[in-house]
Amino acid sequence: MAKLDKTIEIPKSATDPLPLLHWMSPTRVYSAWLEHDLLGELVLVTQWGGRHNMRGGSKMQLVATLADGMKRLDALDRRRTAHGYMRVA
Repeated sequence: MAKLDKTIEIPKSATDPLPLLHWMSPTRVYSAWLEHDLLGELVLVTQWGGRHNMRGGSKMQLVATLADGMKRLDALDRRRTAHGYMRVA
């Protein structure tokens, strides 16, 4: 696998796993990954919530290409880090 911005691995083929990222802060968790939906479309899935309560949510966004999805994951990684989250996976 190649790497984007030296932090997120880019799948080289359709058989390589798609990236899955997790971040944590003292009170919050955040996850993001790329997957294919039932129609074969590539989607970016994000989930967030509290570490000590049951509050949270999720969102699925269609992504045009794998490169676009990787750019969005990289942007999420920079944003979470800037907001004080630590990447744990």
